[in-house]
Amino acid sequence: MITGPSAFVRITRTQLAVAGVAFAIIVLSFWYLLRSPLPALNDISRIEYVSSTGKHEIADKHWPAIWESLLPARRDSSPAKWIVMGDLDITLKNGNSYHISLFSVEGVGAFAAGTNFESRTYYRGGNSKQLKQSLDQAIITP
Repeated sequence: MITGPSAFVRITRTQLAVAGVAFAIIVLSFWYLLRSPLPALNDISRIEYVSSTGKHEIADKHWPAIWESLLPARRDSSPAKWIVMGDLDITLKNGNSYHISLFSVEGVGAFAAGTNFESRTYYRGGNSKQLKQSLDQAIITP
C-alpha cells in the first residue's frame, strides 16, 4: 500500500509552470495560424470593387460568396508577381478602412490584405476562378 506521493505523480511547481507556458504557446500559435485575414462580414458597412472596368459597390448579399472564394487562406512570406484582378476597398462599421488587393492566379487564389495598401500582408487561399465568378455576379446583379 502506497502511503505517500508516488514518484509517477509528483510534479514540481517548476514543471507545472513550464507545462502551463508550453500550453499557452501552443494555443496562441493555433489562434494565430487559424485566424482569418479578413474582417468579419457583420463588421462591414460597405465594399467597393475597383478594377480596370471601374468602381462597383458590392451589395451585401454578395459578400459571403466573395469571402468564401478567398478562404481558407494562409500567409505567403514570398509572394510572386501576380496579375492584379482588382481591389476591394472596405469601410467597416466602426469607420475604419480595410484594403484587399486581388490577384488572378491558377489554382489556389492569392490576395493581399491590411488596413491600408502599405500595411498589407500577402496570402494564398481560396480560388481565383470562383472569386472572379462571384465578383462578376455581384456586378451584373447589384
